[in-house]
Amino acid sequence: MDYTFGEEPRSLVTAKTFTLISPLRRDEIVRQLHDNIDRPWNIFGKKSVIGSVDRASFRLCRRLNFRNSFTTHLSGKLIDERDSTRIRCKAGMHPIVIAVLTVWFGALTLIAAFTTLSLWSEQPSSPFALIPLLLLFAGMALVWFGRWLSRNDTQTLVDFLEATIDAELVD
Repeated sequence: MDYTFGEEPRSLVTAKTFTLISPLRRDEIVRQLHDNIDRPWNIFGKKSVIGSVDRASFRLCRRLNFRNSFTTHLSGKLIDERDSTRIRCKAGMHPIVIAVLTVWFGALTLIAAFTTLSLWSEQPSSPFALIPLLLLFAGMALVWFGRWLSRNDTQTLVDFLEATIDAELVD
């Protein structure tokens, strides 16, 4: 199936879900992935993909030469079938980053709302009242830029899985 993940018009935080099929058995997939990725904290590693693998699942991420908390992580669950392995994948930002962003933007939205209400009241206002709104827009720009830097990561990770474990995209 010809599908380009990097050009998909999606929300900045929405995860993409899809399924891959590999003709390899689960144990062979685990071995191949283990041999072809570096552990996340291996800073001197040379492999292009970092992550972790266990018997039932994996989490992958493209190695970067810079820090980007908004990079795409691909997690997969390995499901045995008769003569192949089905891999249910989910690609998006790390769940902890989404939780932090939810709290951050929620708090900033509340502060900005109260600040805006105070600007309309009879109390004298100061230019510092615009700081929450500026922080809100700066945060949105930062997330957008981080996701823009990672716009092709899903396709890169799927290409890695196709090459490493002979997987094919089925949906």
